[in-house]
Amino acid sequence: GQKEKDLTLDMAHRIRGELGGFRTILMRSNDEFVDLDDRVARANRYGDAILVSIHFNSGPSGIR
Repeated sequence: GQKEKDLTLDMAHRIRGELGGFRTILMRSNDEFVDLDDRVARANRYGDAILVSIHFNSGPSGIR
């Protein structure tokens, strides 16, 4: 099956492409682990910014 880390990274790159005219910063741009404390520290470096967190849930087949 697919892994959430791969799906979220792919989605982040797609969204970044759609936001072409805007400055975007990814918490990670490859398959690296960034722990929560480091994510918070990185996010806090950019005061006037919007933080978008991407997450996928899963469940049994057929649920909408």
